[in-house]
Amino acid sequence: MDDKLKVTRIDGDPFSPESERACINQAAGAVVRGSASLQLKLDNGKVRLFKDKSNCERNPDTCEIYSLYDYFPKGRLFLVHDQGYESDAWFLVSQRDGRKQRIVAPPGYSPSKRWLASVKAIDGPSDANNGFDILPADMNVNGPSIHYRPTEYENWEFVRWDSDERLLLNVTLHEDGSRAMLTHPAEVTLVNGKWILNKWAPR
Repeated sequence: MDDKLKVTRIDGDPFSPESERACINQAAGAVVRGSASLQLKLDNGKVRLFKDKSNCERNPDTCEIYSLYDYFPKGRLFLVHDQGYESDAWFLVSQRDGRKQRIVAPPGYSPSKRWLASVKAIDGPSDANNGFDILPADMNVNGPSIHYRPTEYENWEFVRWDSDERLLLNVTLHEDGSRAMLTHPAEVTLVNGKWILNKWAPR
């Protein structure tokens, strides 16, 4: 995870049992780690269960090992990591109702914590972890969000929030369809209640 987007991780291996326990403690009793499952207690009294399929050597296509990677108390959101055999996925899960939203990487807050932004670039098989997301910090379904996944080769890099309404990025892509690579500024701005991407933004 980019340090500029880091939220509540502890030092050391971010996937270690100690790191997960720190997140579970922060969730104040809302998370139970089983021997092969992750249980999230919701406000409505229900439980959202993520059950491991850990026989990864014999059945790699079905391998899934879940862990709590982070917790966002302001928006009451769990960040769940799904580790596959040679892939991974990230999900924000609402503590209020259990709704799940896939994102490309661990997110970070905008300056006033109105939004969460997630940015990821990867070469090779992407497993859909390539591009960026911006969504309301409480996952409000009525709030504006954007989930951008490139259809051609593009590597996206988080730069900084310029304000709560403007996220600055860099994007690396092929120049004019050639094999030459070009990196240039881009931005996502909130205009009339909608996030708009500009791939050729001025700085």
